[in-house]
Amino acid sequence: MMKRWPLYILIFCAGVSVLVLCQNLYFNIYSWSLPPGIYRKVDHAPRKGMFAASCLTVPIAQLGLRNEYLMKGRCRTGIQPVMKKIYGVPGDTVEIIDDRIFINGEEAKGIHILDYDSKGRDIYRFFEGKMTLNEGYYLLLSDYKKNSWDSRYWGAVNIDFVLEPVFIFPFKGIHYGST
Repeated sequence: MMKRWPLYILIFCAGVSVLVLCQNLYFNIYSWSLPPGIYRKVDHAPRKGMFAASCLTVPIAQLGLRNEYLMKGRCRTGIQPVMKKIYGVPGDTVEIIDDRIFINGEEAKGIHILDYDSKGRDIYRFFEGKMTLNEGYYLLLSDYKKNSWDSRYWGAVNIDFVLEPVFIFPFKGIHYGST
């Protein structure tokens, strides 16, 4: 009986994998930008406060990989999709003043722009100043991780899909990645 436990573990893992693929589930244990947990891909129209994933553009993805802000993955740009909260939607006006972000004139509380990353390197900004979000473009930020590499640096991006939490782990510190 004891020799069968590896088979049971294999069957369990295969079953979970099939369930994940069939239900469009995403496990977040690597990214510090969202609470660790299980998220489901949904067909809802993106709205403020929802979670979303983006594969980012080539220049942003390349910089993220080079600086180890992002991990390699299945996006056509070679990265894993970044998962963040939607803060700005098409038609919103976004403005950076000093180290703060304002959306439609209101400050995004707790979101600050840093000049240096955790390794002391300058953080390149693809976006500065003021802009209105065009149709199909969103502002994705993390209020979960204070030094997240997100739209405060790369500006507005397309969303590849919207996520909703299925289960959020009730404690911090479960992440296994460095970003």
